[in-house]
Amino acid sequence: MKLLLINPFLINSQGFNLEVTKRGGQYAEPPIGLGYLSSYCKHYNNIDVKILDANIYAIEKITIGNVTDIDSIENGIVDEIKKYGPDVVGISCLFHSTSRSAHRMALLVKDLDKDITVIMGGSYPTASSELVLKDPNVDFIVKGEGEKTLSDIINYLNKNGSLDNISGIGYKDNNKIIIKESDRYINDIEQLMMPDREDLPIESYSKYARHALKKFIYSDTGSYLITSITASRGCPHQCDFCISKIFWNRQYRHRSADSILDEIEYLVKRYNVTHLAFNDDNLTINLRFTKELFSGMIKRGIKVKWMSAGGLQLNTIDTDLTEIMLESGCTLFNLAIESGSKKTLKKIRKPLQLDSVEEKIDIIRRFENCYPVYIEGYFLFGFPDETEEDFRETISFARRLDLDWRMLSCVQPFPGTELYNDALEKGLIPADLEENFGNFSYQKLYLKTNYLNEELIEKEVYLLNIESNFLNNRNLQMGNYKQAIRDFEWVLELVPDHAIARYCLYVAHKKNRDLEKANTELINIEKYLTPVNKSYFDHFNIDIESFLLNLPSL
Repeated sequence: MKLLLINPFLINSQGFNLEVTKRGGQYAEPPIGLGYLSSYCKHYNNIDVKILDANIYAIEKITIGNVTDIDSIENGIVDEIKKYGPDVVGISCLFHSTSRSAHRMALLVKDLDKDITVIMGGSYPTASSELVLKDPNVDFIVKGEGEKTLSDIINYLNKNGSLDNISGIGYKDNNKIIIKESDRYINDIEQLMMPDREDLPIESYSKYARHALKKFIYSDTGSYLITSITASRGCPHQCDFCISKIFWNRQYRHRSADSILDEIEYLVKRYNVTHLAFNDDNLTINLRFTKELFSGMIKRGIKVKWMSAGGLQLNTIDTDLTEIMLESGCTLFNLAIESGSKKTLKKIRKPLQLDSVEEKIDIIRRFENCYPVYIEGYFLFGFPDETEEDFRETISFARRLDLDWRMLSCVQPFPGTELYNDALEKGLIPADLEENFGNFSYQKLYLKTNYLNEELIEKEVYLLNIESNFLNNRNLQMGNYKQAIRDFEWVLELVPDHAIARYCLYVAHKKNRDLEKANTELINIEKYLTPVNKSYFDHFNIDIESFLLNLPSL
């Protein structure tokens, strides 16, 4: 039997954004979850397994292959599938926002050969199981942790088992949808083999795609290579908006520090990795383990820069941990704050002592003279029971914190979460939500609220973004122009017509005494000064037209 594991390429309702992709603005990272599935099935099922990351495939075709249409990309992916000739195709769908792409991939597979068995796994089919199984092109779904369930399905397809004995599965029996919740997780994830990366073009993720760590890659950085690693699975907390606890069933488990350190050393030796993203949901929750891991990186002399892709839990931050993190190469502290309202935090069951947040940030800032320190804060807006007072408290709190950047997002109503169920009961879920899963964006609110309207939330959050991340950018104010320039360039790689970012980049270049680049940005400001962009300058009392008209030549 041959199993093909596919990571779909990311599309939205407007299609693959070719121009953004050409600029390196399309996000991609190695699908480590598929790597674990591949290693597991190769070992326990003794079958041939291949991974096809259609996302990086599409990015490469657009960036270096001069492909300019979706049909050509899809035809190329179909050719890759045909060349391998799988009996079974497993499609990953980690997020509801990529659901349209995952279903499209299932259609392409079935159009190629209707006898290929299609299995879909990830957070989306775990939370929206019945919706996924209504797709005639999907034969099975895997709910939650995938290794054992996928292995059991493979055994069943090889006539070595029964569906009755498989948990964490969904399928159709005579057009009747059968869904069985997962009741078993791998307690000792140490038994898992290192994820299979052999089919993944590791260098391409750094060369052609966007990644959070690239915010700290400068023009003088030299060669670099970014990849991902998993140290732990799950999170024991009960935040009512989070889909993680549905996927992992609040089962937190971590690997041994030595096995993680061995894998990091392998990645450095095998691929020359310089930057590493831990894709854990809650990397620092077990302080003893965390300190052992980061101390081990120091003792072994591992020289990599790293970040945690999941937000760090603030109550774990202390002086000892901060110093070990920085010495071991931590380049970004992304703090999961969520709200500045104690009432909202209690309602969403977020385990955070609001009064301690500024103290924790101050602990990290104390090391600025010894290490480069960059702190991001994550905030969510638009909870169903959030009043205008709660909303304004979060705006004010986010504004006053000593952060380098603020990640400001609207709440997403993921099916199966308490937030979703509560909103559904109160009639706050739009009737067309399922149709819009593929359009999910953290800049837009997709649920109704009891006290606020969508326009107010989206407008005020965007104005806070302009004020705090651009006009009052900490690095620009503190004279760290190199990082301020990278902050603004980071945005412009994705949104080149962002006139406010162009203006701030002009200021940063001018203060950095790079007059040639400053002059270039003046031209760009004029180029992108649309009525909408001008309205934002007007809001902050910047007479941009007079500024451009009266500016002396540089």
